[in-house]
Amino acid sequence: MTASEVQRREMSEAIHDGPLQDVLAARQEIAGLAKTSPSERLSRAAASLQEASQRLREATFELHPVVLERVGLGATVEQLASFTTRRSGIDVRADIDYAGRNGMDSMVFGVIRELLSNVVRHSQTDRATVPLAVSDGACQFDVTDNGVGVDPGVMTQRLAEGHIGLARARRRRQRHVHLHG
Repeated sequence: MTASEVQRREMSEAIHDGPLQDVLAARQEIAGLAKTSPSERLSRAAASLQEASQRLREATFELHPVVLERVGLGATVEQLASFTTRRSGIDVRADIDYAGRNGMDSMVFGVIRELLSNVVRHSQTDRATVPLAVSDGACQFDVTDNGVGVDPGVMTQRLAEGHIGLARARRRRQRHVHLHG
């Protein structure tokens, strides 16, 4: 594991074991109170805590998806697509042809997560696809959308300002990831 992955895992576990548990406990207390004294305010509070717990679960997943270790990259990317759709309203479809597991899965997941984040923030799209396949030991994936695209002039300006995320993702995406193991 890289230092970054270790930090992500630690942050994920800290969120899961701290704030998420606090929100779940508060939600349970409000649910119990709502049974004995139903009110609109309690219903709204319970709904807010439900939404907060869902967002915290998604944050812990995106920081360090335990499912990646347990069932592999394919299921993890499908879950990321589902979370992204729920959170953004963009219809994200995952087309996975990879049931295996490999030491490179974490890196591939990180790139896909970053690309989907860019789609949400910048594309102004209503749909995206994430085809992922492994063939002859090489992992191939794309994140595509029907959005506005990236103006080369704007990209150059953003790079000059120190924003390197999209350029980094593009550089990493252009290389095939070879899986060994």
